[in-house]
Amino acid sequence: MAIKLKNILAFFSLAFFLLGCSNGAYILANKNFGDGNWLLVNKNSYKQTIRIITDKNILKENPFGIKIKSSKTDQYTTCDGSIKLYKDGELVAEQSYLDTSFLIESNAIKKSYKNGIDTLIYPTNKSNYKTIWDNLLKSGKNYPTRYHIQPEDKDIIFDYKFE
Repeated sequence: MAIKLKNILAFFSLAFFLLGCSNGAYILANKNFGDGNWLLVNKNSYKQTIRIITDKNILKENPFGIKIKSSKTDQYTTCDGSIKLYKDGELVAEQSYLDTSFLIESNAIKKSYKNGIDTLIYPTNKSNYKTIWDNLLKSGKNYPTRYHIQPEDKDIIFDYKFE
């Protein structure tokens, strides 16, 4: 069953509140972009936008291209959005930001973003998960990512693609 992320936005707003916001690090620094399929996702929950970058050369050439400013009050409030970095569908790094004024991006990163959409997919079992995953990858237009949920101890798929 596929569900648009907007339908579960309340869940993620709560998650942002519990986790707090940014720590002020450069999310692209010290990553080896030489191999694998990379995906950078900038989700702004407040504006309900998703922007993505799939070009690993842009990510590699801009290790200091994204920084999220931190504030002492970040840990006590909800965040407007998050930056997530995936390699081969697995989450490598994640940072939340209080609002867009806390997000510092190089011009190269800003120009490389493309509007995206995501779909949440709940496979029925491990076999179904693998079939769905493989089909999404074969399309060449989808960027599936694995997300593990508890207490079900189950993997679900966030599928990203360009709008």
